[in-house]
Amino acid sequence: MCGNNNATNCVHAGAKTGTTEHFNDAWTVGFTTNLVAAVWVGNNDNAP
Repeated sequence: MCGNNNATNCVHAGAKTGTTEHFNDAWTVGFTTNLVAAVWVGNNDNAP
């Protein structure tokens, strides 16, 4: 996001999502130039 057409006010960010082969788990990784965060959702016993 950039404000007032000024590159110094920009926040560069991105994210990637994914699932396992049988859709038992889901994950997301997001990042900016200063931070990284990851989230995993699923069951340790491979239950759907």
